[in-house]
Order: sequence, then structure tokens, then C-alpha cells
Amino acid sequence: MPNDMPPVSLPPSRPATGGANVQWDDPTLPATPPAVQQMKQLPPDGANSRESWKNRLKSSQDVVDKLKPSWDANQDRYLGKRPTGVDEHAIIVPLDFANVEQKKAALFFQNPKVLISPLLPGLEKAAPLFEAVVNYRLGRKGVDAKATVDEVLSDALCSSGVFAVKIGYEATVKGTKKVPNGTGPDPTWKPTFQQILGARVGLTPPPRAPMVPIYADVPNIIAEKYIYERISPAKLLIPEEFTGSDYDKAPWLAFEFLMDLEVGKRLFNLPADFKGVSNDEHLVGRKEMQGKLQKIRGWEIYFKTSVFDASESHPDHQTLLILIDGVDDPVKYRPSPYQIVNQDGTISGMQGFPIHVGALRYVSDSAYPPSDCTMSRHQVDEISNGRTQMMYQRIRSTPMRVVDLQGIGGPDGLAKLEKNIWQGIFPVANLDPMPIREVPLANMPAQNFTFDSLARNDVSNVWAMSNNQMGNINPTDRSATELTLTQNSGATRLSKERTKFLDWFVQSAEKLAALIQMFADEKSYVDIIGQGGAKILTQWDKTTIQGTYAFDIKANSSAPTDAATERAQILQFYNLMGNSPAINRPELDAEVVRAFDLDPDKLLLPPAPPQPPPPDKPKISFSFDEKALDPSNPAFPIVMEILKSGDIMIDQKAILAAQAAAGKQQMVMGAQQPVVADAVPHPPAPSPGQGGPPGGAPPSGGEPTQSVVPLNKHQMDQTGARQGPRVGGMTSLK
Repeated sequence: MPNDMPPVSLPPSRPATGGANVQWDDPTLPATPPAVQQMKQLPPDGANSRESWKNRLKSSQDVVDKLKPSWDANQDRYLGKRPTGVDEHAIIVPLDFANVEQKKAALFFQNPKVLISPLLPGLEKAAPLFEAVVNYRLGRKGVDAKATVDEVLSDALCSSGVFAVKIGYEATVKGTKKVPNGTGPDPTWKPTFQQILGARVGLTPPPRAPMVPIYADVPNIIAEKYIYERISPAKLLIPEEFTGSDYDKAPWLAFEFLMDLEVGKRLFNLPADFKGVSNDEHLVGRKEMQGKLQKIRGWEIYFKTSVFDASESHPDHQTLLILIDGVDDPVKYRPSPYQIVNQDGTISGMQGFPIHVGALRYVSDSAYPPSDCTMSRHQVDEISNGRTQMMYQRIRSTPMRVVDLQGIGGPDGLAKLEKNIWQGIFPVANLDPMPIREVPLANMPAQNFTFDSLARNDVSNVWAMSNNQMGNINPTDRSATELTLTQNSGATRLSKERTKFLDWFVQSAEKLAALIQMFADEKSYVDIIGQGGAKILTQWDKTTIQGTYAFDIKANSSAPTDAATERAQILQFYNLMGNSPAINRPELDAEVVRAFDLDPDKLLLPPAPPQPPPPDKPKISFSFDEKALDPSNPAFPIVMEILKSGDIMIDQKAILAAQAAAGKQQMVMGAQQPVVADAVPHPPAPSPGQGGPPGGAPPSGGEPTQSVVPLNKHQMDQTGARQGPRVGGMTSLK
């Protein structure tokens, strides 16, 4: 996916004043206490007033509150919880858990490899370095995107259908530090008396101060981190009027957050006696959660400035607004810290909102599509109800017997029978009729099993996963062709959803990469893969990765890897392409060795040194007169070969014409000896079955084609079918 932003300008330096230990989530601001900063003020009325924003947030929260009961029900079934009011002995079939976990692995098994290519000339060397940096930052030692993706997929498949992450950067600043900033004359230097006197009388040049390093005060960043964290769907706020699926096109996005009270006081300069809250009202699967620590509740809002402020004309310019519950004025109201306004008015940095929202599907005119669990909710509950009925049927169908009390010997005989003595003997007066009989039991109606099968089939259709894809044996007999067609049909929709989710992931990687280009001030090192697969430790900072790039992912790099299948594929490729004259054979050998988890540097021989160039041929010059070029001259064939060795080619038609003219001349002059036709060089005739121009010359317009012979000539015959005659058929005659 192309990233169309212009080359990112380097952010301005951040001056700082000492003594403060402040954590900022917008590090482009000066590291000064919030009370010192000039904070923009919201207008008292209009679309951008505090009252208007409170109303927008409340309207969006009302939409979430209406959807939340179904989200809670989905999560309860995933956890195996019984619905309210249901018998405590009711059975909950864990289909939601099985389907969610299976589809999560199918959609995103591991972090895919992000591919970065330059969109401007001159960035060819920076692109591999930037690619290695971004993949490292997405990994476990960076933002650990895989863990966050696992969380948001639970939202996408189980609870809400919509999911989001916050992408950002935080730096903790403590005082300042001095860093080199060039060189300059030593301000403390003073010339000696001898230097001054020598310069005045002209014996020495004028004295000059020596050059010394110049140091500048910059913020002392003691901790920093890039943010890639899940936002709970219950806290995500989307404009009520927004009905699209590209959430970056919304006029604003926001989310509710809770922050430790003391951290919030320090970060937002709140009064010392500010009181926080101890309950979290918006969590999926819970009505409310009481905490032991006091927290502050706030809302982080990013909005497109031109929609709410007439003074801004750029449609992509964003403003950050943070409101705190219990504080009248905004604690933060400023341009987005993740964008840079260049001198020409263009905007670089992160493209799109830092609140990165996505969904696997779209419902017309709704920003909240249903999750897979929502769509299969009724069918799964029906299966659970049927299983509960089966349980009650088994309980009520306990074997029972009736006895003729007199026939078994009265109360004494009944007491012996109830003791259930092993191999016991009970004397009775008469066995015909039998004094003990079994009570008939009611059988489970067959329709219960039919409904269970139908409901499970409905669930498979909703999730696009058959029994085979779930790792279950098909309960009915089906042909291999039918099973393959069914599985392929489900795999088509699953592939579409996987592609959409990976597109969302690539866009999030673009946003994170833009922040790396803005804030990676410190020099660091990363491994990049060089020629032959060798890892090269390379130094980098934000100055070495600037530019405009396109982002994509390596095909199938997010899918589970099967070592046996991967090795079979590389061996098949090696067999088919090993003899190709266009293939890089040493690199192909190294790929095969790496596929078997071996070290190419240890296993493969180093490439042979290049052969020395052949010695220059001696330069020989020839001179020919017109007699040497006479076709009737016996030495004419030798002259033609000499001309050919010097890349001088004479057209065959000209030679034939000259021969004909010489023949006529000899006939006119009465010559008795005919021209020997065999002395004229002719190109060799093509061999039988060989086409093309005479002499094996290549067809016009290119080099002669050469078919690639596979190393294993049986490879192309491997169809998987059994060799030999078919059972019940006839062997074809050849």
C-alpha cells in the first residue's frame, strides 16, 4: 500500500527547563510544566465548544450502551457462563470459544513480514534499513503487535465486531542534558601579550580563538516507548452520524480512558485535592468494576480541525483535545503531536487518526457491524438448549422396576432385594408371572438430533469453517470431491476476511513507521539481511530513514509455517529452476540449506575466484586488392574467412551476384575452366528437424531460446495419481 505522504520533515528541537520530571504523550511539546504552557481555549459556544463536545461524546456513548448487552452476552457464552434466569444445571456448549480461537489462528497466526519499497529515487539503500526497523519495532521487543492483535481479534470475532488500537509515542523527561551541536570559537580564550605584540608589529598573524565543541541543552529523556495498545469497544467513541467503514474518514474519533490519580495530577497539573473515581463503568462483559486505587476519568479526542474551526483549511489537519471528568476547561487542546505542518502548508507525519479502528465486514449505513458470535448467537443457544434437554432426559430415564411384594416374600424379600447383594439368592413362591418387572423408559425424540445437526450446520455457514477446518471428523459419509469443494468455498470467504484484516494491520504499521521517522532521535542498531542471507548490524536514526515509501506484507507470512511443506516446495522449485541459465545458483543453494535449518556459511563452499581475463590477441592487419576479392580467385574462400574473423560480413546475395558476373566474364573471354561452385562459402544447411534461419542463426529480435531441463525429469510426471492400470479399467495402449 503506498504511503503518499511527502518526505517527513524533522521535528523541531524540544527545549527544556530543568528540574521537572514530566511524562508527555506528545513529545514535540517543550518539556515544561503544563501550567507554564500556553494552552488554547475552546470557544464558549458553537460546534467546537465544550458543551458541544460533551453532547457528541454522550450521543456516541448512548449508541455503545445500546449494543453492549449483546456484546456482554457473547463474551459470557465464550466464557461458558449461563444466561441470567437460566437453570443452574443448564449446559452451555462452548462453540463460541472453539470457533473464536480457531478463526483467530486462521486470520493471524504470527506477525507478517512488512515489506517497504521506496517511492522516490535515492531511497533504495534506506528502504531495507527502514523495513528492518519497522519489523523490529512491531516485534516482541518493540510494541509486541502480535499480543495486541490477539486482543483485538477477540473483539472482532466474539464481542463487538469493531476493534481499535491507539498508536502513539510517550517520552518521560527529567531535566536537560548537553549534547554536541557543532564547533565554535572558545568564548573563554584570551590572547597572550606576545601574540598581541607580534600581530601589531606584523611579525605574526592576528591571534584567533581555538575552535571548541558547542553544546546545546535538550530534554533528558529517561524513558520512551511507542504505543500500540488495544482500546476496549465499550470505551471507543465513533460519531453517531458516521456510517462508513473507513474510520479515518470520520470527522473525529475518541475513547474514554482511566489514569492513576497521582499520574494524572502530575501530567495534567491538577489540584492536589482533586478527587478521582474508583469504578470503571464501561467494560465488555461487566456492568461495572470497582478498583482499590483512585483514578481520573477522561476522554482523548482527535478531530479534523477544518470541520470545527473555520481558520484551518487543510482537510487532514488534526487537533488533540483531552477532557477530564470534573475539570471545566480542557487539560490539553493543541495540534496533533503526530503531525508536522511544513513551511509550504503540506502535512507530514502520521496519515489518519492515531485511534486506528477496523472491522472485518460492513453493514449498510452502520459503523458497528456484528461479530461472528452475534450472528450465530441464536443457533449456539439452540444447541445448548438441546443439550440441556438431553441431560434432563438422561436424568429422568433412570432405570426403575416394579415388584409384586407378596411374590418376592413380603417386606423381608424386598429388604434383601434393596441390599443388592452380589450373587444373592432370593427364594420366591412363583416365577410365572415374574414378580419383578422393568418400567418402560421414554426415548429421546429423533428430531432433537436433527435440530442439533441443522443448528451446527448453520453455525458452520456463519463462521465459514466446516468440520474439516475445525479439525473434526465429518459425522456423515461424504466423497473427497464434495468435502474439497465445501472446504474451498469456506476458505474463499476466510481468505477475504484475512486480507481485509491484514490491510488494517499494514495501515497500522504505516502509522507506527511515521512516528519512528519523527521521534527516533537516538542512534541505534538493527540487523538487516545482506547478500547470501548474512545479518549485518547497521546503525540508524530518524535521519537515515526519511522519505516516502510503499508498505505491503510478504505473502503468507502471517500463516502457520509447516516445515515439511516448506521444504517440499523449495526442493520442487530447486528441481525445476536449478538448470536455468538465468538463476543465481549459489543463492538458490543457500535457500535450500536454510530451509533445513542449516548454516549456508558452514555447509556451502565459497564461490570460486573469478577467472583472469584472457590475454589480448595479437593485432594483425591485412590489405587486399581487387584481385583478392575476385570470386574466381582460388584464394577467395580464405579471404572471406579472414574478413569474417574481423566481423566484416558480406551479404550472400552480393557474393552470388559477383560469382555470376565473373562467370559471364570468363565465358565472354573464352575461358575454358568453369567457376568452381564449391569454392564459394555457403552456410551449413539446417539439420533435419531443425528450423530457423540457415546456419543455426537465432531468429530476428532476440537470442536463441533454451528450454530448462529439470534436475529430476520425473518431477513433471508427479501428479499424485497411482501408476499402472486402474482397477476395473483398461490400460491405454502406447
